[in-house]
Amino acid sequence: MPWIGGTLEPLDVASLRCPRCWFPAPMVPYGVLTYRCLRCEWPFTLGAPTITSPAVPATTVPVTNSTGTVVAVTITGGTLTSVVVNGTQAGTSAGTYLVPVAGTVSITFSAAPTWAWALPAISAGVSAGGPALPFTAGGTAFTAGQVLIIDPAGASDVVVVTGTPSATSVPVGGMDLAHLTGVLVTVASLAPALGVEGVPATAY
Repeated sequence: MPWIGGTLEPLDVASLRCPRCWFPAPMVPYGVLTYRCLRCEWPFTLGAPTITSPAVPATTVPVTNSTGTVVAVTITGGTLTSVVVNGTQAGTSAGTYLVPVAGTVSITFSAAPTWAWALPAISAGVSAGGPALPFTAGGTAFTAGQVLIIDPAGASDVVVVTGTPSATSVPVGGMDLAHLTGVLVTVASLAPALGVEGVPATAY
């Protein structure tokens, strides 16, 4: 892997949809979280989407995760009988549940709880070159092919989910660094590094 500015760069990212030329394109790194589209040569920055906690809905009413990344929904208090994620019961009590991109979460309760939405954190430390990210539960909220940033606010790694995740393990490739337990993980959000002119999406 190349060295740029003294920082070991992540692997090329093969299949992000370019917001400038509107096609999935190979993205090659030339900065810690900066990539260049090989189709149109435009630079983009990978980052974490902004997450805000929506209001707790009425009992049984689903809320869609429209953040663009997997979120950890931590539920506290209230009187619950069921937590449903993407149509499947994931639990019956307060706790933290991972909700996939565009997935839904609903709570059945008689007394309303509170909740907080945030990026999920790995449940144990991982070594450089490690083949998977560990989670306490809910790892299946991630999907094969997703581009992830490990520790987006710190010593970041960009990795790709290389296989089918289990509840507690998400297989990844391209991890350059070791990471401590509790490090946050996000599905990468792609933003123009230099701004982008108004190029309309095509229908072909």
